[in-house]
Amino acid sequence: MRRTPNDPFGYNFLGYLYLQLHAYNEAISVLKKAVSLNPDNCYAYAKLSEAYAHLYKATTSGNGNRAEYKNLSLENLKKAGSTTTRDPRRVARLKEELQRKGILSTFNN
Repeated sequence: MRRTPNDPFGYNFLGYLYLQLHAYNEAISVLKKAVSLNPDNCYAYAKLSEAYAHLYKATTSGNGNRAEYKNLSLENLKKAGSTTTRDPRRVARLKEELQRKGILSTFNN
């Protein structure tokens, strides 16, 4: 990322790594940077949706951020499916993964 700071690929990959480490806030930060560099970034939106869904699932119902996490997850899932670079298989896999983990079903979708 030092050599090509305006290339969203590095931020996409770092976001993916943070997700694997369950460092969701860090993932969100770098994936937002990827989107700012390329607003038509299906991958980053999909991973943002996943990160927000994990935060939603990990947050208790009394936490004021819970509804926001839900809305941001669904919003980014929708954006992933509406980009011109969208990969229908990626979006379908994301939906399946969120359903399998019980995340998407918690949104009543």
